This record gives sequence, C-alpha cells and structure tokens, in this order.
Amino acid sequence: MEYDVLAIDDEQVILDSARKILSLNDLSVDIALDAESALKKIETETYKIILTDLMLPHISGFELIEIVKKQYPKLPIIMMTGYATLDNAVRSLKIGAFDFVPKPFDIDELLSVSARSLRYRLSIDDDNLAEQWAKCLSKKIRAESLYFLGNHSWARLEPDGTAAIGVGETFSRTVGEIEKIEFPRIGDDVFQGSACVKIFTEYELAHTVWSPLSGEVIDYNRNLEEDGYLISIDPFFEGRLFRIIPHDLENELENLIIS
Repeated sequence: MEYDVLAIDDEQVILDSARKILSLNDLSVDIALDAESALKKIETETYKIILTDLMLPHISGFELIEIVKKQYPKLPIIMMTGYATLDNAVRSLKIGAFDFVPKPFDIDELLSVSARSLRYRLSIDDDNLAEQWAKCLSKKIRAESLYFLGNHSWARLEPDGTAAIGVGETFSRTVGEIEKIEFPRIGDDVFQGSACVKIFTEYELAHTVWSPLSGEVIDYNRNLEEDGYLISIDPFFEGRLFRIIPHDLENELENLIIS
C-alpha cells in the first residue's frame, strides 16, 4: 500500500496529533511506535515522507536517519524534537534529515514542512529537474565557500568578519510563491538551530528558517520586502536574508557542512 507519510513516535498521542494535522492537507498517514517496526514497514510499503521523533527506544532517531538514507536516499526525513534538544536537531540536519519541527509542533509549521518535503520528493523523482537543480547550485555558489545547515540554510563568512545568512537551494525551490517575509530586528540575537526568519507563502503556509549560526543581526535584505522571488532565483546572493556578527564561529562551524 502507498502512503504519503510514515510517522514514528513512541507516544500514541503524538502520532494521533500528527495524523490529524497532516490530514488537513489530505495526506495519508501510517504510524509506527518504534524504529524497528518502521523499518519493516518501509520494506513492504511505499512512503513519500518520513516523520520521526529523535528519541526512540532501541534504535535512535540518528541511527534511523543513517539507515534510511543509505537504503532509500530519495526519502526525505522530517525530525521531531523537543525545544531542549535543538543541538540534536542541528546534528540531524548534518547527517541527512530534510528538516525538523519542534515539539509540541505548530500546525502551520508541520503543514509547511510536509508541503516542502513533498515538492522535494517529486523533484528528485524527476531526473531532468534534479539535474537542473544540480547545475543551478554549482553555478550560483561559484568559487565561494558556504557553510550549510543540512540542505536548509547557509552562512557565508565575509572579509569584514560578518556572516551573510540565507536559505539553501532545496528550501528556495520547494517553498512555493512567497507573499511575505518576517525578518529578525536589527540588534536582535539569533541562535544556531533556532528560528530566525518566517516566510509566508501561497495557501497560507508559514515556513520557518533555522539559523545556521549564532550572532547579532546587523542588517537584512530590504529588497526582499518588495520582491521575495529573489530567494527562488538567486538564494545565495541577491536573495540572501540578513547579516550577523557571529558569536561562536569556532564551535558552531563544526556543526555545518562546507560546500
């Protein structure tokens, strides 16, 4: 049988909540109470997305990511994590998770992440589109080094000691038509793995951008207030989000992937 989502958590109430929320987008949801039963289901059933808790009995969420990505590299995995485990969420992105949602999860956030995951899955199933993405990514990064928080967001270190922050190619091409962007205020601090920007798109979806680095916000890209489409056509330069003065580069760069 084919399902849109396989949800994995050892708490039935979380699974019931996820199923209820995802059904608002007409997504079919299968459930598993642990990683072992989830892996058995993946062998016999077909899923477009995996939604799993990090803290699972016996086989952890980290181990599950590694197993699934090795055997089913096209299958996007969304991690669920408590607010106290954001460091683990950052780690999950580094080893291959598509995105994460904090628990208790927000309805809009879960619907938005699942929508982007589905677009991503459809795109990589299309070989021609996947090749176009790869060429576009290679061209836009040029010779500059970017530090990625999974395939979600990036940081670029500038000569003056600041860091530019933006969303990755996967995020920009799956987010949909952008209607409004909420930026952090100048002078505010952002933190690695925490929400820094909210992007509102068609169908009243609200997408959270997780900051790849911690630091003080010193400016934001005002051009995006008038033309959010810049994020989709040039996420690494004209579509960058904001700049910060980094707080803890030496330690936080270890959590990122250099291009």
